[in-house]
Amino acid sequence: MEDEDALFCNGYAIVGDESASLDVLQTILNSKLMEFYVSNTSYPIEGGYYCYQKKFIQNFSIPELTESDCNYLLSVNSEEINEFLIQKYISPLSM
Repeated sequence: MEDEDALFCNGYAIVGDESASLDVLQTILNSKLMEFYVSNTSYPIEGGYYCYQKKFIQNFSIPELTESDCNYLLSVNSEEINEFLIQKYISPLSM
């Protein structure tokens, strides 16, 4: 059974009220930024994949996003998504 209000990934489930919010979250979790984070906090497993256990991903944060930010993330290609997210994560560190 498929639930359009839920995002299932790697044995974990995220349930939400709005499919747009889940789409944005999925975009972030599938980004190169998440891949970089996991490859630097986790360990490789068979086949060149990395472990996505809770203890490795629980400290990954989602930046505050405006509605405009969310619309942008859902309308651009993966390279633009990655650049946008890098700036979102770096900006608070430069303050």
